[in-house]
Amino acid sequence: MARRVRDANLESREARTKLKGRDKPYWRAIERGLHLGYRKPKGGGTGKWAVRHYLGKQSYEVEDDRRS
Repeated sequence: MARRVRDANLESREARTKLKGRDKPYWRAIERGLHLGYRKPKGGGTGKWAVRHYLGKQSYEVEDDRRS
């Protein structure tokens, strides 16, 4: 049976606005080796979502919508 992964810090828009802005995402494990992250900018504004997948040997593949 599927279960819903919950994280009070990431679950609602209101909760995400209360997070401290930083360069590193706030990560939440979805399943073994798969994480969902939310990066809140230091200067305020809209945050960005990211996904990371564990490749092994302490290596991750990260996909996010950070654009220069």
